Amino acid sequence: MSGAPRATVLTAVYNGAPWLAQSLDSVLTQEFTDFELVVVDDASSDESPAILAAVADPRLRVLRNPRNLGLTASLNRGLELARGDVILRHDADDLSLPGRFARQMALLDARPEVGVCGGFATMVDGQGRPLDIYRVPADHGPIAWAVGFGHAFAHPAVAVRTGLLRAASGYDPHWPVAQDQELWTRLVWTTRMVNIPEPLVAYRQHAGMASRARGAEQRDGDLRARGQFLERLLGREVPPELLRWNSVPPLPGAPGRPAGADARELAGFARVVLEALGAVRRRFCATRAEAGAVGRLAGRKLHALSAGAAGAGASLLAARLLARAVTLDPSLLAPAELARAGRAALRAVGARSARSGGRP
Repeated sequence: MSGAPRATVLTAVYNGAPWLAQSLDSVLTQEFTDFELVVVDDASSDESPAILAAVADPRLRVLRNPRNLGLTASLNRGLELARGDVILRHDADDLSLPGRFARQMALLDARPEVGVCGGFATMVDGQGRPLDIYRVPADHGPIAWAVGFGHAFAHPAVAVRTGLLRAASGYDPHWPVAQDQELWTRLVWTTRMVNIPEPLVAYRQHAGMASRARGAEQRDGDLRARGQFLERLLGREVPPELLRWNSVPPLPGAPGRPAGADARELAGFARVVLEALGAVRRRFCATRAEAGAVGRLAGRKLHALSAGAAGAGASLLAARLLARAVTLDPSLLAPAELARAGRAALRAVGARSARSGGRP
């Protein structure tokens, strides 16, 4: 391949022998071919080095770490070597689906304002059997919302302009996990972001994957990154006891109550959600459609918090949050649920009145 390639596929591997050959093949057989494949071997002790050595494709460049440095440092070492104008992330235990690179490169060519382009992921088990579809928001406004309240991208499906990533100094070395979540909290302010609403990768779920092996640390990192974004968005500190409510899944009817939390904390976090709704719409939404999509996401978050308030015995708060949730996302409307919430709220008001001797 003469001259610099248009893109660099960036992969790090540590003891990934069971899936590495198939993963590399999914990259090297892509329809779009003008790329180099930079693989950082993070001091693997299995057959990964031999598998890499057996690949004859001249597009492959291998860098072996002298000792195990972890994913963040390995990605940054690969970024230093990259010659392409676009970084196509790829994980050594996943598959890039046919046409992935062509779709992302075409979108970046057509939309110069976009600096980060991701997509959905097909979740598969260790044997490659499909489990589910991992969906992420498509447009910049909802993606910005997800940076604060969920997951904005499937990291192994992302394409990032190399200059943008280098200007941000790459991945933060202080984040050994959740390094992608932290990265989005910085890049979302500097470029437009999109996700192609179809699966671009097969995302393998197995016991050795980092998000499972270091699950608690990963969850804590995700929450910390979301808090970092929300504090910048709102221009003030958000107390940690409120931010832990951000772990409640933003799904209709999702249960969940952080250990030791109370209704007052939940109400405080609900105010953060509503304040962030206005801020995201003003700062990140370019169209009414984006603003509407962000509103629906906020509605789902409030719906989940309503379930948490009900679990905490705060019936009146649960009813108020539910009413606001269905205002933002009418698809959440469930007449039976609203009726139950209304009856619970009336009981709460009656109990409060009885305790105060009928005084308002």
